[in-house]
Formats: sequence, C-alpha cells, structure tokens
Amino acid sequence: FVDNFYKKINVTDIKEYHVLKKAILSNTFPWYIEKYGDENILEKNNVNTFNFLCHIVVRRGEGKINSDIYEPTMDFLYACAKKHKFKIKQIYRMAYNLTYPCRLEKSGPHADLLTSHKNIIIYFKNDEHNLGTVVYEDKLKEDATSGYTNDNSHMKILKETKGHEGTGIMFDGENYHEAYFPKKGKRIALVVNI
Repeated sequence: FVDNFYKKINVTDIKEYHVLKKAILSNTFPWYIEKYGDENILEKNNVNTFNFLCHIVVRRGEGKINSDIYEPTMDFLYACAKKHKFKIKQIYRMAYNLTYPCRLEKSGPHADLLTSHKNIIIYFKNDEHNLGTVVYEDKLKEDATSGYTNDNSHMKILKETKGHEGTGIMFDGENYHEAYFPKKGKRIALVVNI
C-alpha cells in the first residue's frame, strides 16, 4: 500500500449487490446482538461501549464460514474486485453490521484487526443523512494490544465519507476509523477485512 491509501467505490451497477441487498433487507434475514469490542479492554481504556446488530459471515480470528450467505457475498466481492481492480487473497473477517440511533454520535476510533489488512465497507442502507465513516491518518502502533482508542483529539482526518447506498470505501486497515450512527432509521454496511 501507498501510505494513507483510500479509495471510493461504486457498486450500484454490480448485479450481485442488488441480490444481496434484497436478501439482507428482507424480514427473514437473521441479525444478532453484538457488543462493540472486548468490554474489559474498552473499560480499561475509557472507551464507550454500545450494542449493534450483526450477521457474521466469516469469523474474526478464525477464518471460519459462519453464514449461508457466504457464497452470494463472495460472488459480490469477486465482482467488486474485478471492477475496482483489487485482489482477495484471504478473508480475515466479513460481517454485515446494522447500527441504529443511540446515545453516541460515532462508534469511536478503532482498527478492526491488529495485523496488516485492507478494509472494505459497502453501504447497503442508510438514513437520509447518509452518515458514513471517518478514516484517520493515524495508524495502529506496532506494539498495540488493542485496536480501540477513545482519544481522537490529536488525530488528523484522512477522509470523511458519506454512506450513500450502493457506494463504499477501501482503506488501509491499520488506519483508525469510526462510523457515524444514523440519526434515525438504520445503517447497514458490509465490512470486510482482507
């Protein structure tokens, strides 16, 4: 990667996106309550905790398939990779996240993994404000024992993107980032660590 890699992507012309969108927005798609991060680490570092809904497709740290929607999601990712010219060597984690209005404006700066990776975030649903993601220039330190921080006062923003449905972003996973919570309604995004 070049330093501070960041790329916007558009997926509205990828037919697999529309297949997935129909499936995940249906009333039969299963969502599970998830707590943000490791509560013990977060409390020790004075980081806010919150709940959100999640559908894990590939488990973090295990690389195990965890969902029947794995194949259609991979079909979509391969179509994205072809269109936007990137390679998928390994999936470290893949999940659909559903966030909703809560007491917080943003999730808090974090890195998804403690190892080198790329992040892909694709927006499937958002409220009318289209609040997206903030990616910071600051990177995870080599000796980090946690990917979370609550102190972004010194962090410089690399990019701040709107979360328009049918668009997404790719960036170096070592950059801290945080998601905006919707002001009303819900925000659904596919998050992939490759």
